This record gives sequence, structure tokens and C-alpha cells, in this order.
Amino acid sequence: MPCDKAQVFGVLLTLAGCVGAGPMERQVVVSEPGFPTVSEADLGVRAFAVDAAGRRREVVGAHCDVYSELYSSRLTTPARLVVPNLGSRSPMLRFDCRADGLRGEAESAITTRWRTHPFGYQAYGWEGPSYPVSAYPDVSVLLR
Repeated sequence: MPCDKAQVFGVLLTLAGCVGAGPMERQVVVSEPGFPTVSEADLGVRAFAVDAAGRRREVVGAHCDVYSELYSSRLTTPARLVVPNLGSRSPMLRFDCRADGLRGEAESAITTRWRTHPFGYQAYGWEGPSYPVSAYPDVSVLLR
């Protein structure tokens, strides 16, 4: 059964509604702190407020100060923040956001997990090489 353009558009619109938040067009990149880093880590930063009906809604345009022991930056939500990745030694990130008389704070710590080789050798009793992968989780700041 062939699909017409209206059906395809309806499916795409339905899938887009599942995301539940606006797109992240802004990207803020923090430069290296003056010494070699492992790579870059990126995380999404969004701000939310609770409306009178008790529903959580995204606040677009909240101004956030981001700081750690090694660097600081400013961004406007929603944004994708790119920071130096120092592996498991990456510093805690702190966020102080404000918009329309509301203010909120949040923190994000690096998480490190071990990733195994995609072509494991389990049939031979050996799982193969593994390596650490460090990343910051996305941040949601609740404004009050």
C-alpha cells in the first residue's frame, strides 16, 4: 500500500512531538584550559519552570553562568555546551541560571563507564579489550 505525502508528514509530525522540547541551535564552546585534554565533551543545557497549573514548561532564553575549577562560560538556554574532556578527572560543572525574575542552580559531574570492543571475543572466553568513556549528562535547571 503506497503512502501519500500527508501520511508521511503526519508520522514525522507525531515523532517530532515525542521529543517534547525545542531544538538546540546555540552552541557554546569552552577553549582548552592550557594543558592537553583527552577530547571534548558536550551536553545539553535546558531551563524549566513550573506554571500555575503545576506543569513543567521549558524556559527559552534563560541566561546561565557555567563554572568549574578550570574554566567558566555563559550561555542562553537551550544550548549545547562543549567543554574540554579530562576523562574521569573532569571537574564538576555548576550552573546558575535566571530568567524573568526566576533563578535556579544545578550541577553536573562527569560519568565514566567502560566500553567493550564491539566485536567481542566471548566465544573464546575472553571479552576483548575495553576502554573508558567519560561524558557529562545533559542538565535541566529548574527555575523558581
